[in-house]
Amino acid sequence: MWTLKCIFNNKKNILNKLTNKYNLILKGYPVNTHKEKEKLIVSAAGFIEGVEENKKLFLKELKKQKEITNIENYKDFFIISIIQPKETHCLYGEGLIYTKPVTVTPNFTQEYEVSHFNRKRLEKVMSITKQNLKPTILKIKNEKLKEISFLGIHPNLTEKQKEALHFAHKNNYYDFPRKSSLKSLSKDNNQPLSTFQKNLRKAEKKIMDFFLKV
Repeated sequence: MWTLKCIFNNKKNILNKLTNKYNLILKGYPVNTHKEKEKLIVSAAGFIEGVEENKKLFLKELKKQKEITNIENYKDFFIISIIQPKETHCLYGEGLIYTKPVTVTPNFTQEYEVSHFNRKRLEKVMSITKQNLKPTILKIKNEKLKEISFLGIHPNLTEKQKEALHFAHKNNYYDFPRKSSLKSLSKDNNQPLSTFQKNLRKAEKKIMDFFLKV
């Protein structure tokens, strides 16, 4: 299986514009595509990461955009149907397999990792996108797939547990050697130590139980 990992820079894309405006990260998968006349409409599902108020403003503004044909969300989870520009049509269909979520960042980039049995299909992606999106190719390699990451295959964490886990990870709590302490994390997150520790430990236990329980 051939795998292509690349980053596209696109300041015209509406998702890139709004994630930049509200300093958010989107992670999601295309789940369906269909055509209406010459328009390619992609339905995708994913999660929003960032400050709660910014998420609300992002969703409110996104719903007003002409490229968006449908959108629905429950807290951080969203499903969206979006009209794709012609230069990105090559990223969908024809046997492409999305092995990891697409990541949209606040600095106008989108990171893709896609696989195909035939290298020529990935070369087609590189050739077409080179003209408009100026991709940075991080990897094109023939390798056996070990896994595919799926959204939703994770323990059901509460909002407070997710927030504590993301904050700890963002602030290098899980690095070795550890670069932050629970005391400093709780202070920076404006929470009592006992509250932050409780939420983080419950999140960690749910993750451990989910992946290690036989």
